[in-house]
Amino acid sequence: MSRPHPFAHRRSRTARLLASLVLALATGAATAKPDVPETGATRLPTQAEEAALRERRRAAMLDDLAISGADAIATERAALQALGLSADDPVALAALRAAQVDHPGPSVAAAGDFVLDTTWGNAGIAPDRYAGPDGGTYRGIKAAALSGGLQVAVGEVRLSPSSPTYLGITKRDASGTRVAWSDVAPPYSVYGGQYIVWPYNDAAAPEVFSVHDVRVRSNRIYALATVRLTSPQTYAPAVVCFDANGASCGWWFAYYSAGSVVNDAVAMDILGDRLVVLGRHSLGESGGFWTVKWSIASDGSLVDPTFGNFPAPAGQARAEPVDIAFRRVGLLPPANPGYYVLYSRKFSSNAEDVDYDPCLLGVTAAHEPDTSFGGAGVRCKPFDRPGSGLTDRAVALVTLGWQDFATLTVHEGVQVLVSVARSGRPGIGVWSLLDRVDQSSFGALGGDSHGLGGGRMLFGGCEGGVGEGCSVLPPIGHNAHMPADLAIVGDDIAIVGYRYGPGFVIGGNDTETPLFARVDRGTGALLQLATFPSGYSQGRFNGIGVRDTRHVVGVGEAIDASIAATTARTQIQVGLTSDDTIFRDGFD
Repeated sequence: MSRPHPFAHRRSRTARLLASLVLALATGAATAKPDVPETGATRLPTQAEEAALRERRRAAMLDDLAISGADAIATERAALQALGLSADDPVALAALRAAQVDHPGPSVAAAGDFVLDTTWGNAGIAPDRYAGPDGGTYRGIKAAALSGGLQVAVGEVRLSPSSPTYLGITKRDASGTRVAWSDVAPPYSVYGGQYIVWPYNDAAAPEVFSVHDVRVRSNRIYALATVRLTSPQTYAPAVVCFDANGASCGWWFAYYSAGSVVNDAVAMDILGDRLVVLGRHSLGESGGFWTVKWSIASDGSLVDPTFGNFPAPAGQARAEPVDIAFRRVGLLPPANPGYYVLYSRKFSSNAEDVDYDPCLLGVTAAHEPDTSFGGAGVRCKPFDRPGSGLTDRAVALVTLGWQDFATLTVHEGVQVLVSVARSGRPGIGVWSLLDRVDQSSFGALGGDSHGLGGGRMLFGGCEGGVGEGCSVLPPIGHNAHMPADLAIVGDDIAIVGYRYGPGFVIGGNDTETPLFARVDRGTGALLQLATFPSGYSQGRFNGIGVRDTRHVVGVGEAIDASIAATTARTQIQVGLTSDDTIFRDGFD
């Protein structure tokens, strides 16, 4: 657990309950942009329609959180009752949670596997509630590295279901200890500078709707959020900047279109002195997207914005954007780089149609489709597993560049993360490109059981009895593996997300567990697939922070089922290490 339990002194009884629970579980007894022109007869939604959509989306998010929290509580109570124990016994509840954290835990199957870094944070886990009440919602979204071994994470902070949403920023050192912001301004300071919360008490700044991304350049932190203005009534990205010491270096609003009020931020990237942001179009524009690229001045401010507009890439019926990354070729960034946009293509505008493919749009430095990449600038890569409904959604994108000094050639790589529908439960797919074509060695057939050829590999979930998510023992049911983010860690691709599937009770509700996977960047071989404790009854990773080639941090959120407010979430950071220490876990 992430904090001492008040009944920890009743150790002997807890130990007996743990033993009973583990035995029962094992036996199965318990379980400033120009407006976008309208084309043809397409009608943009009215502001009232878009506002109603906004409220439905916000309500749906809260409903999802509430259902997850209620499911966690119901699952725990059912598990205790199935063992003949009182669901209101705090000692039994503590024992159950200890068993849940340990089952199933991370497996140490090979040298180099990532395991829980118990020297980081509080036994490997660092929770954050931003000094707010237990019943608030604190979601970890993304992380990035500062100099000196420091790690910064951004999240969404809601002090109660009825409170505004804020951007929250925390900083931790190499040991996982939270570091105070020495120069944070009073309007953004919480708990003696332990947290930055924006806009908090700054009345001049807009309201935050959602938080999406974080990047670091020259030890300045750039966070991306969707904000809402009332005059004019519109949504659009805001890039918010803080120095490494917490001092504010400004924020910039990407005003997109006064006639359309849904222009959400999606993702951003930084390369050299350029920052690019991806935004989502209004519904009346077929779910397309737009971009804005700034130059970064010497003082960290964003200047000279230029814009791109992509309402329907390559004439496709619908395009739902998920990520953006600059092209990285060789070791040195160009003066004005082009970029890739990752999106999910839908084959028709029919709401009932669930056929999606992941697609990449190559874009030039001038915001035009790069016709040298896939003709019209678009390349799509279906996975289309049998019996799946063909719903393969793009999730995340990473790019890298390097130089082969032996041949004096430069190269670029692109890795795409995909949630792949399978006949039983979804799995995780990766599509890899080398020098803008499918990487032939990645996922080659015959080399690995997870390879699909064409630069693709697939693991997790279940399809026709095949896959890491196929269950063969009670509780009956299959596990899904859901990806959220990826990063390059040495020669590997590290992937985080969550696994969900049957809990401890046969027929019980699905539960979530933070997930980590590692894939060989050259061959596509699956090297590791493990779940890790969140410190609470269940949780998930939403992002990954890379400290170095042997240490990473999973950033996410967890449900504390002991709190009556079912929307409550706690932000978590989980430290993982691949250091091979003798007797690390007692025995190796």
